[in-house]
Amino acid sequence: MACAHSPSLLKLACVFLLSSSALAACDVGKAEAQPLPASRRADPKPRNVRAGEWQWFDDSILRSANDKPSGYAVRVGSDPSLLVIYLEGGGACFNAQTCAGARHLEGYGAAEFRREFLDSGTGERGIFARNDRHNPFRAASFAFLPHTSGDAYSGTRPAPRAGLPHFVGHYNVEHFFSRLRSQFAQVQRVVLAGSSAGGCGSYFNFEALRATFPGAKLALLSDSCPLLPNLPRRLQARWRGLWGDAVLPADCRACRGPEGSGFEKMPAYLAKTYPEARFALVSSERDPVMSSFFGFCYGGNPCGESKRGRRTAHSFPFSEGLHALQGQLKAQGDRWRVCIVEGGAGHVHLLGGFTHKRCASGERLSDFVARLIAP
Repeated sequence: MACAHSPSLLKLACVFLLSSSALAACDVGKAEAQPLPASRRADPKPRNVRAGEWQWFDDSILRSANDKPSGYAVRVGSDPSLLVIYLEGGGACFNAQTCAGARHLEGYGAAEFRREFLDSGTGERGIFARNDRHNPFRAASFAFLPHTSGDAYSGTRPAPRAGLPHFVGHYNVEHFFSRLRSQFAQVQRVVLAGSSAGGCGSYFNFEALRATFPGAKLALLSDSCPLLPNLPRRLQARWRGLWGDAVLPADCRACRGPEGSGFEKMPAYLAKTYPEARFALVSSERDPVMSSFFGFCYGGNPCGESKRGRRTAHSFPFSEGLHALQGQLKAQGDRWRVCIVEGGAGHVHLLGGFTHKRCASGERLSDFVARLIAP
């Protein structure tokens, strides 16, 4: 297929590969991680922000998978000591099916923020709700980053040439953090939270958070993205081939395992390396969305689509992997805590119903989360 002449992102079938030969033909797999441009490393001046209001800021340095501009939003709360950074979900892009469903690959601006975040009520729901006494973050300041890069905020591979996708999610987060460092220089506690793709991004960018706020008490809250021990190696290899793996810690040898494996080693690595931080995972026992994503490349399933446009009947054992992960994290002592949400199935828990849901242990989800910021 002729990749260089495809006019739009969804027609860039060469990057939504069905074979490794297609990957090589498009040069995506050969692209190396690029150093962060000096313009992204600079610490920008603080923005003028009005307390108590969500405000959107366009930022041309933040780029989508189709190399279109994006931005971010902030809301200054009544507690100046606490900042919650939320990485939005919205799918991931690693084959034709997933890329077709991924959101905001053409960019995200003020109009999308108003329509999807403010007018929909999301900005006052769940962890963002200021008037819910059960919400432990009701007084916090917030920073919101939309997911536009299609790489779960892990990408370190700008397009090698025009017409190919721009997987720069990690670079976007680093620049975003530099904006927040100047805006919230006096913050004492920082929670990096995310749902779905954003939950994955919380692992990949925790070290960048540590470098940005070295004097603050840090916590990670991953919603609906458990990096399971049975995560298919072929799937991980595909992610690495498209998005790069420079985001993985240089001194985490286990994170670069055989046949492309190693992403699943990140939770244990973070707990061991940063014992002063707090880590929490929230997940349904039978998350239908993540079961579907992790099912690509599992068993006899193709990594892309079958000839009929769907995968074969091999079902990914999500629940088994989740309980195995819970056991592994318990071995880390009290550094990692896991809430398997009551009800079995469901996806994303920090927004709608946040203060009404309960963990399988009976603990209210909002109380479970509150322990991340307890003294």
